[in-house]
Amino acid sequence: MGSRRAWAILFHALVFCALQYAQATYGRSKSRCPALNPDIRCIHHFNQCHQDHECGKGQICCTKECGNECVNIVKHRPERNEIAPVCILPKDLGPCRGIYVRYYYDLNAGKCLEFAYGGCRGNGNRFNTREECLTTCTNGVTVPSMCPTDRFPYCYGKLNRNCQDDSSCHAGKKCCKLGCYYGCVKPVKKRRQQQQQQQQQQKQKVTYG
Repeated sequence: MGSRRAWAILFHALVFCALQYAQATYGRSKSRCPALNPDIRCIHHFNQCHQDHECGKGQICCTKECGNECVNIVKHRPERNEIAPVCILPKDLGPCRGIYVRYYYDLNAGKCLEFAYGGCRGNGNRFNTREECLTTCTNGVTVPSMCPTDRFPYCYGKLNRNCQDDSSCHAGKKCCKLGCYYGCVKPVKKRRQQQQQQQQQQKQKVTYG
C-alpha cells in the first residue's frame, strides 16, 4: 500500500513538472534565442516572461542563464565557423580602471557595440573603430592557418606564452611560435610559407653539411 502511494506521488510530481515546463515554453521561438553561456552560474533565478507576447515589440521570450528574459530578435546570427575566432569572445573590460571607447562584436546581437575598455589586458574582441569591428566580424573574415616559419625552431630555455591561441590575438593575427615564446603575428600566404620553409632547409644544409 505504501509503495502504491509513493508511486502515485511520484507520478503526480512528474505531471506537475511537465505542465510547468509546457507553460514556460509554450508560444516561444526557441530557435531564434541566443545560445546559453555554460560558464555562467546563477545563485538566484528570475523569470521576466513565459511567452513571446509578454515581451515588447521586436522581442521574444528566451531561456537565459538566470531565468527567462525578453531579448531582441536577431534577424541573422552567423554561425561560429563563419566569423573570425576573436569575434566569438565575450566583451572583456580588462582589470584596469581607465575609460577608453572601444568596440566589440556581440555574437547574439549580430552587430558591433561600443564599450568602455579599462586600458589593459582583455581579449582580442576589441577594436578601435566600429568600421574595423564590422570589417572583421560581419564579412566572414577568418584567420588564415599559416604561421611564419620559425627561424629559431629549437628552444633550450623557458617557453613563454603571450597568447594561447588565435582567439587571444587582435583581428587578423595568429598565435604562432617564435623561438622561445608564442606571440601574435600576421599570418603568411601558403606560397610564401613554402618559400620560407625551403630557405630554412637550405640554411640547415649549409650549417650541418
